[in-house]
Parts: sequence; structure tokens; C-alpha cells
Amino acid sequence: MARKLEQITAPIRQHLNLRPRFKLPSDDGPLPPPLEVARRQGEALLRLEFFTLMERMGVTEPTRQLELWGQLIEHGGYLLDFAQRTTLLADLPGATHPHRRAYTAYCILLHSLHHQPDRSMFHSATQHLLHHHFLGLYPKHATPRSADPKQLRQRALVRLRKHWGLDTTLKESFHSDSTGIHFALRIKPPCHAWQTLLSEQGQRLKPTRI
Repeated sequence: MARKLEQITAPIRQHLNLRPRFKLPSDDGPLPPPLEVARRQGEALLRLEFFTLMERMGVTEPTRQLELWGQLIEHGGYLLDFAQRTTLLADLPGATHPHRRAYTAYCILLHSLHHQPDRSMFHSATQHLLHHHFLGLYPKHATPRSADPKQLRQRALVRLRKHWGLDTTLKESFHSDSTGIHFALRIKPPCHAWQTLLSEQGQRLKPTRI
């Protein structure tokens, strides 16, 4: 995982080291108008790239999309790590809100990279970076070939009930189309409507279900 991340960040770090850096105000003061415009345009690009990735990964449930936005973007840890790896915040020590400054600098960088003739670094800083951390949220665990989907479903149900302390009901749903199998787990806490807990897309039902 770290090696893959270095492949993403190294070209951007080199790019930044060869160009004059933009200067953010000390601490969290207001941005000059040119930087504020760049930040807002970069933020718009980020949102577009993020939700495009969600669609591509088969995450179509709005609630889950917003949860992932919180984990990957709003939490700030991934973008702060990116800013540190690329030296984007090298000249800004001692910030009161480093996560917020990393987000601001990241959006301004996206605006700059989007206007480069070669879009490869823009795609690395958006789709490749987000995809890398998205996959990191779902670490691969060795699943025995003989794993019984019914047993896995029961384990999931037990965990859900322990997590919420409610007698949650769990059911599976799936449909197929030209792109493959679309599988979902749906839950229903007492006195609430059915909700999609997660969805997965694959080519065959059994491995997608497991």
C-alpha cells in the first residue's frame, strides 16, 4: 500500500519542487481573491471526481456515498498525509488547523494541475489517490474457499446487533445487467424502514456475495 502511494505522490512532489509555491496566509486567515477562486474551483473538481469514482466503484447509495466522503475527505487525515508526502505544506509549520490547511492547499493544487497540458498528475491526485484510499477501507482478508455464505451472513448479523444493540434484520438483494451482478445487504432496525448497508458489484454472484 505504501509503495503504491509513493508512486502516486512522487511525481507531484517533484512537480512542486520545480515550481514556485503559492503562499497561504499565516494560520487560517482569509485567502487573497485569486487563491480563494482557485480553492473553490479545485473543490468543485474534487467533488466531481469523488462522486464519479463512487459511481465507477458501484457505490450508488447516497447515504454510503456521504459516509465515504466523510471518511476520505472531511476526516482530513488522508489529505494531510498527501500534503506532507508531496511537501505541499512544507513551508507552513505550526498551523492551528493542519487538516483544514491541507484541504485548502489540496484544492488549490487540483486547480493548478487541472490546467496543466498533461492531466496525468491531476488524475493521480484525484482518481488514483481516492481509489487507493477507498480500497484501503476494505482490507482483503483470506476467506476459505469453503466459506458458507449463510455462516458469513449470520456473523454479519451478530456484529450488527452488537454494534447497535438492536434486533436488526438483515436481508440480501441482487440484480444483474450488462455490467454484471449488483449485490446489496439491506438492514431494518426496529421501527425504521429498510436501508442499504453496503453494495458490491462483480461478474458472478457467489464471489460477489462472499
